[in-house]
Amino acid sequence: MGGRRNGCERETYRRILPNRGRDVAAEKRVHAVADNTLLREAFMSFNTLEGERVTGLYLVVMAFDPDLKLISGERMYMDPNFGKMMSEQLGPDFGDLPGVSRISASAPMIEKHDAYRVAASRGLTISPPK
Repeated sequence: MGGRRNGCERETYRRILPNRGRDVAAEKRVHAVADNTLLREAFMSFNTLEGERVTGLYLVVMAFDPDLKLISGERMYMDPNFGKMMSEQLGPDFGDLPGVSRISASAPMIEKHDAYRVAASRGLTISPPK
């Protein structure tokens, strides 16, 4: 899910920070920074609503407005475990907030893997292994 500076980020964190007894613990795998961008991939262990301890994985890419010192955009990608927990934490109306969208709302349907097109443009063919 992603958003622009419209209060979406503030609402996101308002909903997820009180982790409702989830006993959330995270450990980063990858952390990268640039002038106005942060990328973080991490494992996150937490308790499900049923009380089971599970581990999920997420990747977040954040852009910052250097003048306002605020988040100007955020993209988050997650595995099914983490996605389920986030859906529960954020609530059923979260997708209705301005600036929030699911990948499926904007992602193109890809009919053929682009590696074949790129190879063909270079006069090459890609053959499956024998």
